[in-house]
Amino acid sequence: MSNNILKLLMVLSIPFTISAQSSNVVINEFMASNTDFMADEAGEFDDWIELKNNSNELVSLKDYHITDTLGILDKWKFPDDATIAANGYLVLWADEDGDQGEYHINFKLDASGEEIYLVNSDSVIVDQIIFGMQETDISFARVPDGIGNFTSDAPTFGFNNDDTSSDENILLSRFHFYPNPAKDFIQFNDAFNSELSITISRLNGELIYTKKINRNESKINISHLENGMYILNINGLYTESFIKI
Repeated sequence: MSNNILKLLMVLSIPFTISAQSSNVVINEFMASNTDFMADEAGEFDDWIELKNNSNELVSLKDYHITDTLGILDKWKFPDDATIAANGYLVLWADEDGDQGEYHINFKLDASGEEIYLVNSDSVIVDQIIFGMQETDISFARVPDGIGNFTSDAPTFGFNNDDTSSDENILLSRFHFYPNPAKDFIQFNDAFNSELSITISRLNGELIYTKKINRNESKINISHLENGMYILNINGLYTESFIKI
């Protein structure tokens, strides 16, 4: 595809995806204008890219690369020990600040439109997205999750992108937890009358804690976690970061 066609697609703000070959790992979601949705380990609101493993087996990303420049396919190399769990997610911070962690890559995203390419260990582009103007604190994500076309929607950082019922979204809009930062426990309000499915992940998407609680419990013990920033998810829908101190 010529560079002129690529630029025309971006000017028209038409999302365009193509796979050079079948791949279990795809670009699943990204945010190119993050002002107050999700902070990284340094407390900074940076661009981010989420990858999804659509297979039922762990996938190694050794010798994989990601880039925003078609002429530089090896722009950022994944750590040799980088993996994505079966049907799991991996989040990369696009902030040009590798000193903040091993999943902070060496380019940022342009909210006015550009490209992202995922390149496998054979230097083959296995997934890519060419996108136009992006909205602030709104992500661009595959719906259905992992396989669909990209669409603008509320972000689901590190979790399933699929739509939910309006009733559940109303409940989620009233949900909150406290305190934040937290030391030993996180307390939940009473927005739900039914069982809650709680997950806690590291900022790179690694799942480290799962629990189901009912309304009578109303809190979870996090004293066993190391100090740092984590991602809390409720029922696979509500997502927010918190700090363990």
